[in-house]
Amino acid sequence: MASGSNKYEVKIRSVDTVIPVVLVQGHRLPQSNFDLLVPPGYSGIYFCFHKPTPRTCKDASVGFTTFPTMVAALKAALSKVLVIYYPLAGEFVTNSVGEAEILCNSRGVDLIEAYADVELRELNLYNPSVSVEAKLLPEKVNGILSIQVTELRCGAMVVGCAFDHRATDAYSFFMFMSAWADISRNMPITQIPSYCRSLLSPRIISPSNSSDPIFDQIFTPLSFLPSVNPKTSLEYLVNHIYYISLLTLPDSKNYLAIVIAS
Repeated sequence: MASGSNKYEVKIRSVDTVIPVVLVQGHRLPQSNFDLLVPPGYSGIYFCFHKPTPRTCKDASVGFTTFPTMVAALKAALSKVLVIYYPLAGEFVTNSVGEAEILCNSRGVDLIEAYADVELRELNLYNPSVSVEAKLLPEKVNGILSIQVTELRCGAMVVGCAFDHRATDAYSFFMFMSAWADISRNMPITQIPSYCRSLLSPRIISPSNSSDPIFDQIFTPLSFLPSVNPKTSLEYLVNHIYYISLLTLPDSKNYLAIVIAS
C-alpha cells in the first residue's frame, strides 16, 4: 500500500440527508469553556472494509449483504443513533455575545453514496492526504457531520466521516461510531452520552473580579482570538500513516516516550 494509487475517479451516486427517526425538540446546547477555545475546523476519519463474503456474513443480524443493502442498513441505523447523539444532527449558531452554540434542530446528517474506480489494495493509505482525503471523505460539510460511503471496484467499502471538531473530540466521536455499529448489528448500545453542561458551562467574569492580574494570565478575551479560516488552515496540514513493528523497537516504552516528546 505504500506505493498505492492516488489517481482514480470517484462518482457520486446520491446525496441524502438522514434525520433522527424521532425528532428532538429544538433547543440550543452551549459550549463548555474548553470547547470555546477550539477554532472552527473539521476533522476526518475513515474506515475500510473488505468485500463481505458468505463466511463473514453468517451472523443472523447481518445476513448476506450487497452494497445497496449495506448502505440502507447504515442509513437506518444512523437515523436511530442520531436520536441519542442528536447534537450531531444540528448545526452551529452564534449567541448574543458571539459564542458558538449547537442548535439542536434535527437538521440531519448528509450521507453521500459514491463509487471509486480503484481496489482497496491499490489505495496509498500511507499518504491519506492525497489518496483518501480529497476523494473518500466528504468535501463539504453542511451542519456538524457529513458521511461518505464509497463502494470500491473490488467490492470493498470505505466509510469516511468529516465532523466539526468544536462539537466532538476523538473519544466522543468513537463513542458515536461504536453506537452506530452496535445498532447496525442489532446490538444494544453500551455507552450513553451525557450532555449535562451545568459544570462546564461558560462563566462570565464580573467587573469586580476582572481587575485581578491573575485573570490576564488565565483568560483570553474573545476579541483577542484570531479568526481562522478552516479551508486555508487545512492546506498546511499533511497526514501520514506509519506501520511500525514492535519487534523492530529495541525498547518500545523509551522509544515511544522520545517520539511523543519530540
